[in-house]
Amino acid sequence: MTQLREPIDVLGLGAMGSGMAASLLRGGFDVVGYGLRPDATRLLVERGGRAGATPAEVGSEVATLVIAVRDAGQVDDVLFGAGGAAASLAAGSRCRCSRWRRRPATATSTTPPSSRSTSSWPAFACSGGRVGRFGPMSASDAASPTEHPQTRFQAPPGATEVLLVRHGQSAAFRPGQPFPLVDGHGDPALSPLGRAQAEAVGTRLRAETVHAIYVTKLQRTAQTAAPLAAHLGLVPVVDPDLHEVFLGEWEGGLLRQKAAELDPIYLEVQARQDWGMIPGAESFDVLRARCVRGIERICGAHPDERVVVVVHGGVIAALCAHATGSNRFAFAGADNASIHHFVVDGSAWTLRCFNDTAHLGGFTTRAEALT
Repeated sequence: MTQLREPIDVLGLGAMGSGMAASLLRGGFDVVGYGLRPDATRLLVERGGRAGATPAEVGSEVATLVIAVRDAGQVDDVLFGAGGAAASLAAGSRCRCSRWRRRPATATSTTPPSSRSTSSWPAFACSGGRVGRFGPMSASDAASPTEHPQTRFQAPPGATEVLLVRHGQSAAFRPGQPFPLVDGHGDPALSPLGRAQAEAVGTRLRAETVHAIYVTKLQRTAQTAAPLAAHLGLVPVVDPDLHEVFLGEWEGGLLRQKAAELDPIYLEVQARQDWGMIPGAESFDVLRARCVRGIERICGAHPDERVVVVVHGGVIAALCAHATGSNRFAFAGADNASIHHFVVDGSAWTLRCFNDTAHLGGFTTRAEALT
């Protein structure tokens, strides 16, 4: 049986709170929630969380409290009102809050008379993603508001940062002159523009801390990785699962011609968002499964590290769909030599950046051609 991470209480199950709870559940946390909407509470339980009758009930068994409510008054109510969570939280408990708490701890009309001394209530001094701690509140705490600047994202302990890079532009396809094949996959080299794009990737990432570089069995990824590998003194490793989608009878570059001709099968592929419509081709689900397997294997070898993985457009689309739960082809059309930033923490995937092309010149809304 999988051991859940520490319990976390989510107070407020509106659109924001429900989304936070769902993300925490996907990350393996034991989520205890409280909300006023029965449908939101039911959805939390269906997703594997637990529901509490009052904020105090759920606060008694957690060390971390997440408050996702509409305004500062509601923060006071769920913390210090009747049945509020503050009374049951242990000293040292952590709190993240979506709104500032602006009123003193003693100002709530529902605070029990015997508890209105500021020294008897836990301090609450957090908001906007900053972590506060509950403990005795001094007079200086009450008089001097705490500053809460915005903070940069940090990967959680044990996670792996993955910089996916699409290979540079490959050689043009000419009808009747198929690309050479490697294990049945078309294997064109980079074009002159693609080689320039590879140099730009190397220049862009040479100052980053990178612990390993991975490529696929197809030469365009190794050629794209070569400048960066030379800058960093790393030897790229070939991953067996991250090569481009297998296109069956349309391998060797024929896909590009079929797309340009608006072949009915190509249109069916787009309508169904599944490469498996092409005779003999790999389905999207099979592609995604092997690509996820490859990334998870790489991440398992590199906890608390950053890796560069040079892959293909179809692979990037599949991994972005996996990370975000989007439609299958929602992330199709990544530019050649674009960079995509993932943070992978076990089964919890976060897409931090898609299609970064700042190193390639001016911004454009035009999607790149198929691989």
